[in-house]
Amino acid sequence: TEAAPSVGATSGLKGAVAIEVRASPRRLEGLLYVRSALYRDELQCGPVGPLSARNDVLGEGAACQDLAFQVSLLTGVSDAIFVTRPYVTLDGVLKFELDKNYFGNVDARVGLVDSGKDAVPFAVDFRLHVLQVNQAPTFEIVTQKFAVFDDVGEETLLFATNASPGSDFEVMQVLTWVTTLSHGDVFATPPVFALHEEVIDGWPILMGTMRFAIAPLASGVVTVGLTLQDNGQSEVSQGHRNTSTNANITIEVMRRNRPPAFSALMNLTTAESAGEQVVEGFAVDVTPGSRFEASQNISFSLAGVAAESGMHPASGLFSAFGIRPDGALVYSVAPERAGDFHVKVDIEDDGPSAPPNSNRSSTTFSLSITPASADITAPPLLSIFQTLSPDAPPLTFPNFFTISGASQRFNVTAYIVSDISNPALFASPPTASPSGALRVHPAPRATGNASMLVRLITSPHCDSGDAAGPAGGECTAAGASLPHRLTIVVRPTNAPPRFGLQPFLAAVEGAGSQEITGFIHSINPGSDLPHEAGQTVRFTITLDESPDFVSFAEPPRIDMEGTLRFMVKPGQHGVASLAVVGEDDGGRDPLSFNASSVPVHILLKVFPNPVITSVVPRVGPAAGGGRITIHGA
Repeated sequence: TEAAPSVGATSGLKGAVAIEVRASPRRLEGLLYVRSALYRDELQCGPVGPLSARNDVLGEGAACQDLAFQVSLLTGVSDAIFVTRPYVTLDGVLKFELDKNYFGNVDARVGLVDSGKDAVPFAVDFRLHVLQVNQAPTFEIVTQKFAVFDDVGEETLLFATNASPGSDFEVMQVLTWVTTLSHGDVFATPPVFALHEEVIDGWPILMGTMRFAIAPLASGVVTVGLTLQDNGQSEVSQGHRNTSTNANITIEVMRRNRPPAFSALMNLTTAESAGEQVVEGFAVDVTPGSRFEASQNISFSLAGVAAESGMHPASGLFSAFGIRPDGALVYSVAPERAGDFHVKVDIEDDGPSAPPNSNRSSTTFSLSITPASADITAPPLLSIFQTLSPDAPPLTFPNFFTISGASQRFNVTAYIVSDISNPALFASPPTASPSGALRVHPAPRATGNASMLVRLITSPHCDSGDAAGPAGGECTAAGASLPHRLTIVVRPTNAPPRFGLQPFLAAVEGAGSQEITGFIHSINPGSDLPHEAGQTVRFTITLDESPDFVSFAEPPRIDMEGTLRFMVKPGQHGVASLAVVGEDDGGRDPLSFNASSVPVHILLKVFPNPVITSVVPRVGPAAGGGRITIHGA
């Protein structure tokens, strides 16, 4: 039994020699206490108390001493297996906390020592039998509150991290989420809870996710209760736990703002300079978005205008534009504007607009503005040169046809070319684009004249209402201008002459006048067309650059038969670069092929005469034989 507090002396320690415990719970969840029976022989200190019969002198007793327990490990196990190292309190209570991943035997020794001088502790050895138990799973909540919007499709939330089955010896256990929902009717697709592994900084981490879809127009706050359960042992009486502590998260479901919408008349027609137009019932079926947004204020605005056809830009098309609360469209077109346009109208409420909210939508309608008349302005005559190659591309003349005066505001649909008097003159009939570009593709080697008629075709328009003609309104057929007569003249093309020649010439210094017959051969005036058959070809020959080494007493010249004549100045030798050009006496119209050939370059090399530079020896004997060496270049 425990001694009275007033007794202090070295005493023997008796206690259990084997203690069986189970592995401690998750760290910091409390200490495991083991209490043993202790026996102590009492020694009395102080001025009173029985003394030995051998001593009949009542003397003063020894001073009271302090007692302390000392615990040491005997098995060589590291202190790291303990979260709290074993120790014994003065009332005999053994206290310690084991690391959750340790199980097995720990041999230890406990000694009791007093505070006297040279005190020798009394020690008892004991063994801890640590039995393995199933540790509860753990996880950490990422955030307690989430906010989502309705009807935005499937979402995935990461709500937990560092999920663990318990100890390191339980990694093969299967973990499952056990959940409760306080408000499950907000889901279009019920939540699916899962665990997945991510590698972060080289370490695998188990994450907890939930995947779900919120129902349209749903709202409210959902409380989700979460526990993590493994498939290990669960007998609490044996120290096993397979369920984590409970955690809660909340999901606030908010309705997103839907954009307002309306239906509009898709095709409107008006006349140029018609003044203010009022279209009743233009905007119908106006909705604010959802039934929960009926109190929102709605407004209309002009968002943009794009030109589809016509000669006028879309910018500044309207001098006034608006939609009344009853859906009537009121607008005025700027003066002198015509054509087909796409008009974009926005409808907007005063609800939130940050995604996934939306407070605006658009509708586009077509507006056709018809002018009153149209007249063509174009030259009456077009002169071009014949095409020699069958692969020659068509000729295009941009803005050949235009419309002037009030006609410039007309909506051009097409130019029609008809009544061609000489179709054989063309590889394909001439055409004109709505922009007024004329396209002509002459037939190869053809020449002559062709006349034709060109008409401007315009879009149909009505006096009032749309193109279908409202009750009481009159619509005209497609408009056409008076015909414009155009004559196209295809003139013969003068082709440049062709010939062959020698690419390299050689001469000797001091050779005098040179004549090279047949220097140019195979002379052709350009083509085999009849109008070039009688042409004469003349040749010119020039120095490409100032001659550094060769100058001429008689400059090079070539006669009509192709004979080259020249004379190099005495004492001249080196290289000269010459350019030869052939030119016929045909036309030189800048729109035709050039009547001159491209320059052909040749090289003339004049070789020097031999020169004696030295004689060795310079003096020799008058009689008898001898040898001399002559150097030259």
